[in-house]
Amino acid sequence: MRDPSLDPISDTAPLPTSQTLRRTTLMALAVAGVVMTGVVLPAEYGIDPTGIGRVLGLTKMGKLKHVLLQEEADLQQSTAPPARDSLSVTLQPRQHIELRLDDGTRGVAADLIAPFDSNGTWTWDNRMGHDVQVTVRRSQTPKGK
Repeated sequence: MRDPSLDPISDTAPLPTSQTLRRTTLMALAVAGVVMTGVVLPAEYGIDPTGIGRVLGLTKMGKLKHVLLQEEADLQQSTAPPARDSLSVTLQPRQHIELRLDDGTRGVAADLIAPFDSNGTWTWDNRMGHDVQVTVRRSQTPKGK
């Protein structure tokens, strides 16, 4: 026979009823809606349907964020380097380089010809004890050739 004092369930409070769970869930959803409308929308997107974001300074922050993102996008487009057919880099011992080929061309490095179109990052690590020259050439080989 079990000792009832050792039963962990006998000393706990009763489980909440379905009505209590429903009411608590609705209250949590209401609080989440207020936080979303009053704080998140103004701070993240500059949208302030209640005016609370303006009072707290969140709307200004959200609009500034979008201006900065647009300026960054414009700067990246205007300073994009022109496409090159080749690039040579000298790697010193233990130096690492990453090159991004994002135009779907095939990369040719030294005597290695990639058998696939590259839309990814190519990396080289110089693990030698001397300088290594890496030359990458692009070719406009049609896909499937």
